Amino acid sequence: MYDDLTQLSSRNEFFITLNKLFSSDSSSENIACLIINIHELKRINTSLGYNTGDIILKAFAERIRGILKDTDVAARIGGNQFALLLTSIMNSGHATLAANKILMILDDPFIINGIKINLKTSIGIALHPEHASNAEMLLQNTEIAVDQAKLSHNNYHLFCKESDTIEQGDFILEKELKDAIEQDELVMHYQPQISLKNQRVCGIEALVRWQHPIKGIIHPDRFITLAESCGLIVPLTLWTMNTTLRHCSPCFKNRNDFNVSINLSAALLHEPDLVDLITQSMQIWDTKPSSLMLEVTESAMMINPDQSMKTLNKLHDAGINISIDDFGTGHSSLAYLKQLPVNELKIDKSFVMNMGENQDDKKIVRSILDLGHNFELKVVAEGIENKQTMSELTEMGCDIGQGYHICRPAPLDELQQWMKNHR
Repeated sequence: MYDDLTQLSSRNEFFITLNKLFSSDSSSENIACLIINIHELKRINTSLGYNTGDIILKAFAERIRGILKDTDVAARIGGNQFALLLTSIMNSGHATLAANKILMILDDPFIINGIKINLKTSIGIALHPEHASNAEMLLQNTEIAVDQAKLSHNNYHLFCKESDTIEQGDFILEKELKDAIEQDELVMHYQPQISLKNQRVCGIEALVRWQHPIKGIIHPDRFITLAESCGLIVPLTLWTMNTTLRHCSPCFKNRNDFNVSINLSAALLHEPDLVDLITQSMQIWDTKPSSLMLEVTESAMMINPDQSMKTLNKLHDAGINISIDDFGTGHSSLAYLKQLPVNELKIDKSFVMNMGENQDDKKIVRSILDLGHNFELKVVAEGIENKQTMSELTEMGCDIGQGYHICRPAPLDELQQWMKNHR
């Protein structure tokens, strides 16, 4: 039984072969299972057509077939997922060499109708008898390994017991995060931003927090990464946006120069319905597009610059402001920057926090200020932790300040009290 498209073994045939290996006399020998996930196949299908996607899958299968030995088995077990059984290996080192060989054959781009397409993959590896005593366990642990490769942004991952523990913990945490979003158990904290020219509050940054009933506060980096990997980033972002716009709608009605900044995940830059979802939230809470500032990190935009540009242009055309967050830590060029429909640069706090003691950091801050102003962009400095830093930034002509010296992130009621006192 073969897969019609790639002519590799089908999913069912792969499982039959695997079970036969475990029931045969060779069941005591080393067996390596590799699962290969191809990223962004859905995007290729929607942007270049399903025929292009099929051509890539067939070409990918042909390259895999070219490196296999006669005793190895290759199969297509899902739309964008392939599996290998390697029966002639000595140890885990040989299995990782096989993974590296797969990565090497993918270095050359696939050329389809004159378009160069580089495939990105995640590879999970598990071995019998080292990691599994039966066929079902071997497949399960290989799946865990490929998920860990995706979570850690590595090309491949060899299964280990720690992976199993992390995977089980992530599975439970994923379910709890889904419940927390649906049952309104997350909370919002807000950090004010002030004009350094007149000390007036000109906006706030919205920061989502998760107070777990057992684990306590879970760091945003942890649960946002989890949301990206398990498909919860859209509902999480929509919850954040709707809650924030509901809280801040009185400010928008009374002030034309006040905006709220909301962080936009890298994963959302590839979400086709993003603009419609944001527009719906603004309509529900009667928010003008000009009152919303979406923060996108420089590194997130550079993962796929062409797609990022398309998404940002759609947001810009809808009247929504765009801020480049953590500016100075990515690798964007001036040629790319001048094309971006952005309104604001946000200097990474690592430079701001150290500029009092480190002259190089101060030079970087000054350079970003000059760059932003030359492009007629507002520049925000986050990470202001003392009066000296705030004074120096004001003298340099920085537009907006944010940091612990001004105000720490706080729940809505505390923020409202701070704003009354600040006036």
